[in-house]
Amino acid sequence: MKKNIVGIILIILVAIGGVLIYKALNAKKMPPGLVAGVGNFDGDLININTKYPGRIVKINIDDGSDIKKGSVIAVLDSDEYKDKLKAIEAEIKAKKNELNFTAAKIKNGIKQAELAYGVKKDELNSLKKNIEILTAVIAQDKNFN
Repeated sequence: MKKNIVGIILIILVAIGGVLIYKALNAKKMPPGLVAGVGNFDGDLININTKYPGRIVKINIDDGSDIKKGSVIAVLDSDEYKDKLKAIEAEIKAKKNELNFTAAKIKNGIKQAELAYGVKKDELNSLKKNIEILTAVIAQDKNFN
């Protein structure tokens, strides 16, 4: 009985350890445009690790403030981030231009198809009239015989 309890406790500890390791390895991702940092504030020494290098332009906390998880403590000015943002905005603009070009091309194709349909419809009506005329001629020839 004592061996069973030790075994159960050991299995529970391994399961808890596995869950904690999984959570540590699969941390939540930051949404695009946000910069996450890990560090500590100690007196005048501030160590922060961020995704993009930059300078602090604004600090949103005062001395002695309580900092909670997810709080914005500072605003960074990062040239690397701005360059990446400009590149993404340029890509968006190019995709919008491509979309507009494709939409215009489709609209033009639809107009051409409608015109071709109209031409073919007129040809069909013309052929029907020719058939009516020829049928009348044949009927008239049959009356003379």
